[in-house]
Amino acid sequence: LVVDWMDVVKGSKEKEGKVKTQIKLVRTWASPKKRARRKLLQSRARPVEPSLKGVRS
Repeated sequence: LVVDWMDVVKGSKEKEGKVKTQIKLVRTWASPKKRARRKLLQSRARPVEPSLKGVRS
């Protein structure tokens, strides 16, 4: 019984966490400022990959 209860608690906490992260994602997707910042970060993070792919193909 104790083990089962712990599993249940763990499961519900995991679900709660997932829901919270989903809500966070939705919020970041919703705001245009953050969207622009994300695009900037992405373009900064991998500027080399596209050029490499272009050379290879």
